[in-house]
Amino acid sequence: MTRRLPAIATAVALLAWGAAPAFAWDGGYAGLGMGYGSSVVETDGRFGGDSLGLDLGASGALLTGYGGYGWSRGGLYLGGEANYGLSALSGSMRLNDSRLDVDTREGWGFTGVMGGLLNQDTLLYGRAGYQQRKYDLSLPGFREQDWLDGLRIGAGAEFRVSGHSSIRFEYNQVWYGEERAGSGGNAVDYQPRERWFEAGGVLRF
Repeated sequence: MTRRLPAIATAVALLAWGAAPAFAWDGGYAGLGMGYGSSVVETDGRFGGDSLGLDLGASGALLTGYGGYGWSRGGLYLGGEANYGLSALSGSMRLNDSRLDVDTREGWGFTGVMGGLLNQDTLLYGRAGYQQRKYDLSLPGFREQDWLDGLRIGAGAEFRVSGHSSIRFEYNQVWYGEERAGSGGNAVDYQPRERWFEAGGVLRF
């Protein structure tokens, strides 16, 4: 009987592992992510007789909260997600004796999510949707803040940690529409393109 105990214990462990409930990918979820990103701001305009036609780079940290709902059927995953976050992308450049500064503030958006389950603990997905960001552009003599509309595309992976919690890693890009800051002879048209990498936690319920 003693010799059979290891075999019995192994069999019980295998049965318990096989009976463990699968991670629930269906339902609502919420999470928080942190990341680092960059923005290339294409500029075109005139200021005080000087021509602007340069790309201005900005970079910094981002903090994003998100929530959504997902469905999984036969390995296919579909969902929708909304986000709101704060960003600290900033950059500047000099044009003769003038300085052009750009900073970002808060942003929000919503995307559709589509992906596939590699197994019960791993999800690979892509996303596409709408993103809006507040840009702060300043030149000597004026400062302008605008909410810019953009198209967001991204991809990521999510991994179950335990219970209802998971972690995810994402890469995103956003292309914003063109906006004008200033007026008359002191005006610049600018159009940002953002990219960022983000890691975050998710609680599914």
